[in-house]
Amino acid sequence: MRCAPYTGALKMRATPSSPSVRYWQTHAGLMLLLAACIGLGSVYAATTPLFDASDEVWHYPMAKHIADTGNLPVLDPADPGPWRQEAGQPPLYYFLMAQATRLIDTSDMDRVRWLNPHADVGVLTTDGNRNLVVHTAAERWPWHGTALAVRIIRFLSVLLAAGTVWCTYEIALAVLARDRWLAAGAAGFVAFTPMFLFISGSVNNDNLAMLLASLIVLLLVRMAGTPAAGPARQPAAQVLLGLLLGLGALTKLSLLALLPVAAAVIGVLEIAEWWSHPQRSAPNMLAHHTLRALRQVLMVLGITALVCGWWFVRNLQLYGTPTGLNQFVAVMGVRAHPAGLQQLWSEREGFMRTFWGMFGGVNVPFPGWVYNMLNLFALVAGSGAIIFAGRMAWRWQRPPRNWLPPAIVIVVPLAVFVALLRWSTVTWSSQGRLMFTAIQSLAVLFAAGIDAWFPARWRTARNACLSVPVVALLALSAAAPAWVIAPAYAAPAPADLTLIKQTVGTGFGTPAALRLRGYALGATQVRPGAEAALTLYWEVLA
Repeated sequence: MRCAPYTGALKMRATPSSPSVRYWQTHAGLMLLLAACIGLGSVYAATTPLFDASDEVWHYPMAKHIADTGNLPVLDPADPGPWRQEAGQPPLYYFLMAQATRLIDTSDMDRVRWLNPHADVGVLTTDGNRNLVVHTAAERWPWHGTALAVRIIRFLSVLLAAGTVWCTYEIALAVLARDRWLAAGAAGFVAFTPMFLFISGSVNNDNLAMLLASLIVLLLVRMAGTPAAGPARQPAAQVLLGLLLGLGALTKLSLLALLPVAAAVIGVLEIAEWWSHPQRSAPNMLAHHTLRALRQVLMVLGITALVCGWWFVRNLQLYGTPTGLNQFVAVMGVRAHPAGLQQLWSEREGFMRTFWGMFGGVNVPFPGWVYNMLNLFALVAGSGAIIFAGRMAWRWQRPPRNWLPPAIVIVVPLAVFVALLRWSTVTWSSQGRLMFTAIQSLAVLFAAGIDAWFPARWRTARNACLSVPVVALLALSAAAPAWVIAPAYAAPAPADLTLIKQTVGTGFGTPAALRLRGYALGATQVRPGAEAALTLYWEVLA
């Protein structure tokens, strides 16, 4: 039997890809941003010396105490302990990090965490006494004990930061008309802000707080942009919102600022649904929607209370207030007098510097021109964001899905800023990094602000202008570990004792632990009131 050859085209059925594969194929730029964020954050985590990352010196003992005892420490102004005021922080971040490191023997913490009593914390001085702790060989590779536990927590915190970058991208898509370039610009703003990477590569509860705040904002903008019958408006979404708010309150008290925002979104959506109803003038229609909004808000608040209420009850029993802030500030310290607006305005330079990048114990800065450049970017994007907000205000008579998502990313930073302003009047807390719980919204406004300056037909020019600050941030964040951070903690080279002109040889301590070998004056004559450089040559004996 002879068969004729087949000459037709061979047809193969393509195997349908999974939704997750299609997502990453569509948003390949996001994958690159996440990889860059994780890579750079890991560099910061590996480069910054142990306990020289902001308040890490207080945050890590919290995780260690929970890992060792299974209990939370108690705030005691008379005996603050190694965690100081952080004992008053909500415990979720520390609990998770304790579980990740509980099998590691960290009994060497007191030796590794050797506090430097002369550190210039939050102060820029010429002597460069920056290190918060005395660094020893115990920190070096291969890591073990406390050094290993801290590094593990740092790298886990970097992964939390990557989650914040992903949320920012999704929020920007929901707010900015699914424009992937603007979404990438917003995500890049977060991923490459040097201070964000520095905090992400440290032991700090801000890392979980930023992620949870971003998830809450993402859920709110999806609820606001979804029709009444959509999945983001169903009871499951409200349950999830209450759960996230509860977890947020168990991570950082500043996330409580999102509670009224969430309640307002629910109320606005119900009022808008009533207004658009063809029978809105019917008897009891307004009351029906009002009661439904009230039920939804109470459901969210109830779930929030179920998740975090126990911690507030504990505070009430221990400290007499639900938040425990009375004991918190007693340990942390307060201003001698409450700061007025004039005083807070005078602190604006430090506020902006600690937003962009002020490393170590707020004492390792970029050169001044870096802040000037970044502030210029912020001025351009911020003024554009005002234009963007004005355009949104004209849409208020349209369905809420047209204007409520942008309104959320405008209101969230304002709510966080007002709470921070109130806190800063009492304590020395006017640091820009404390705005990072709203960094996802600030990033969306940054991208929207750049976009607002360009007509729709000038998309190529807009994309180029949006790329300039993002690429500048990428370059700065990539350079900072080797350019700024590592040199700040480099050990001084051994002095050539033969070059010392003025020798001394006096020992200090009983028995002597230090010997002053000599000194050198930078100048033999100085004018009254001028500075004179004095170099002391020390030898360590023990």
